[in-house]
This record gives sequence, structure tokens and C-alpha cells, in this order.
Amino acid sequence: MLTRLAIALLFAGQILAAAGAASASGRRVAQAAPAAQSIATDRAFLAVSRLLGQRNQRVAEKRSLAATYESQLRELDRLKQSKASWRRDRQIRSKKAESQATAARLSRVDAELRALDSQLRVQRQLLVSAISNELSLATTGTPRRAALVKMRSDVMAALRPRARKIILPDDSLDELADPDELTEQIALIAQAEKELGQERQVLRQREDRYTRWAVLREQRERAGQMSDLDDDQVRRSSGRSGKASRENGGGGGTGASDEGAPSTSGDTPPPDDQGDAESPSSPDAGFETSSVVLADVVDSTTIDALRRAGRSSNPRARADAAARARKQVEARLDRLKKSRALIQNHLNKLRAQ
Repeated sequence: MLTRLAIALLFAGQILAAAGAASASGRRVAQAAPAAQSIATDRAFLAVSRLLGQRNQRVAEKRSLAATYESQLRELDRLKQSKASWRRDRQIRSKKAESQATAARLSRVDAELRALDSQLRVQRQLLVSAISNELSLATTGTPRRAALVKMRSDVMAALRPRARKIILPDDSLDELADPDELTEQIALIAQAEKELGQERQVLRQREDRYTRWAVLREQRERAGQMSDLDDDQVRRSSGRSGKASRENGGGGGTGASDEGAPSTSGDTPPPDDQGDAESPSSPDAGFETSSVVLADVVDSTTIDALRRAGRSSNPRARADAAARARKQVEARLDRLKKSRALIQNHLNKLRAQ
């Protein structure tokens, strides 16, 4: 009997030792995961930095070659305008050969720049992925996390395509225009409508996002004010407060129901469609992009409001600026649709004749 008990105790000790070793191993793995992700982020950042350094060298080389090429062309023009002679012809042939060699070097540098830009885009995407993975493991409020958020914002701004202003075509009806010109005008108006529709969708998403952020902030501030008012009141305990607390599921005995109070647990802001805004106070480069894209669509005061909103930390101001721009875009869209329908009707009449 004692032998069986000893064997059972021995097995139990081995099981507990194995469980402790597994727990310690799990803790080491959990601690090593953020460190490994940090190393991956640093390596991706170094790869981007190396490619940027190479690109800067190529840009400087291209600038120097372009200046040399322009100088050689000017010298060629001067020689061609001078008096004809055997000496001038030899100089022209020599300068032409030099300019052609410079042009070939410029072409090679352009090809290298295009290749570097492709590699940079891929490496930047990898860096954004590495930063996002590390942010999912990083502790909130640390300097490393703040630096990662800023780095991700900068990298995504570099990945974002350069803003192109929407060109609004002439939407007036020219009754003397031929069918081909009217067809081309209708196609240009339809293209402008498509671009304006895309920008309207972006503005609506931005308006909805910052409106939700503003509502969450107002609820949090209101909850804080109510909490301050409750703290100023004199609290008296009664003999039945413990019983009331037990009957209410262990809640506090303040005598006020918590059902009507706004919940602050959902104060986490909704995800940003740009992916580079960690909070409502973070700069939003999307407003600056919209101010460029809509330069000829909305009025100048709305452009200024969009630029201020991108730098503002007030989500309500950002939502109002996006709503203001969206309404003007919708008004322009309605006008283009009516003009296109009018021109299409006139074109149909011309073709029916």
C-alpha cells in the first residue's frame, strides 16, 4: 500500500514539474515575441533607409547629368550657329558624341530610379506590416509605441499615390458643335462624375468616422462631469445598503441607476480607412489630399477648412469640414449630370436628323 502511494506521489511530482517547466517556457516565449517583432521592424526600417540612400544618390547623379546635358546641348547650338569650317565640324561631332553618351547615362539612371522605386514600395509595405504587428504587441503609452505610430503614418503617406486635381470639363451646351465634339464632351463629363463620386465616398466615410469619434468624446466628457457631480455630494450609509447592494447584483449603493449613463468602455475609436490615424488628435493627411483634389471643385473657404481640419485635434471640426466639402461635391455632381443629360439629348437630335 505504501509503495503504491509513493509511486502516485512520484508521478504527481513529475507532472507538476513538467507543468511548471511548460509555464516558464510559455512566459519566455511571450516575452520573446515582442522582442522578435521589434527586431523585424528595425530590419525592415533599415532596408527602407538603405534604399532611400541609394535613391538619393541616383537623384543627385541625375540632377548633375541633366545639368551637364543641357550645357552640352547649348554648346552644340552655339557651334552650329558659328561659321562653317573643318574645325567646327570636328567640334560638333565631338560634342554630339559627348551629349549622346550623357543621354545614355541619363537613361540608365532613370531605369535604376524606377527599379529602386519599385523596391521601395515593396519594402515600405513590409515595414507597415511589421509596424502593425509590433503595435498589436506593444504596451500602450510607451515611447516606442508613439514612435511606431509616427513612423507608420510617414510610411503610409509615402505609399499613398500623389494627389491629382480633378479637372472639370466645360459642361455648357454648344449647339454649333458637331456630334464628335459632343461625344467627347460627354465622355469628359462622365469621367469627372466618376472621380467626384469617388471623392464624395471618401468624404462621407471621413465624415462618419469623425462624427463617431466626436460623439464618443462628448459622451466621455459628459460621464466625467457626472462623476465629478457625484463626488461633490455627501454620501450617507444606511443599514440596508449592503442588502440593497446584494439584491442589485453587487452594484454600488449610490442610489442612481447606471443604465442611463454613457458607456466609456467603447471609447476606442473606430478604425481609420487611411490606416495612419491612431487617435482623433493624430494628423490626418487625407484632408490635405482632398484640398488638392478638390481645388477646382469647392470654394476657397472650404479648401482652407479642409487644411485646418487635417491639423486640428477636434473630431467635430474634421467632421464638419468633410460634410461641407461633401455637400459642395454633391452639388457639382448634380450639375454635371443635368448638363450631360442636356448635351446627350441634343446629340440624339443631331443624329436623328
